[in-house]
Amino acid sequence: MISTLVIGWFTQTTAWGSLNKSNGEIQKILDYLSDGNGDSAADWKDRFKENSDRMRTGSLLEVAAVLKSLLVLKETKGLSFREKKMLERARYLLVSELAMARNTEEANVELILDKALSKTNLKFPDAAELQS
Repeated sequence: MISTLVIGWFTQTTAWGSLNKSNGEIQKILDYLSDGNGDSAADWKDRFKENSDRMRTGSLLEVAAVLKSLLVLKETKGLSFREKKMLERARYLLVSELAMARNTEEANVELILDKALSKTNLKFPDAAELQS
C-alpha cells in the first residue's frame, strides 16, 4: 500500500503498509509513549520543521515521537491549526498501521495507545476531537 503523506506544504510518498511491524517494534513504540516526556523546540517554526522531518522518515517510532510531543504541547500551550492537523495525521498513521500489523480493530489499538500514554498523564485524542 502506497500512501501520500501531506503535512502543511510538504508531500512525501511512503510505503507505510509495506513495513511489517514486529512485536519488538510495536513494544518500542508503546515503551516510548509510556515513558517520560516528548521533546520539542520552543519556536513554532523550528518545532514544525522538526516534526515534519520526523513524519517524513516513514518510522512509526518517529511518528509516535511527534504525537507525544504535540500532546505535551497541547496540554501546556495549545496547538496551531497546522499542528492540530499534524497531530491528527500522526494519530491516524499510528492507529491504522498498528491495527494492520496486529491484525486487530483500530478501536483496540486506540485503547492500547491510550493506556500507554496515561502512564505519562497524557490522553490519546479522539478522532472527533481533532477534527473540530
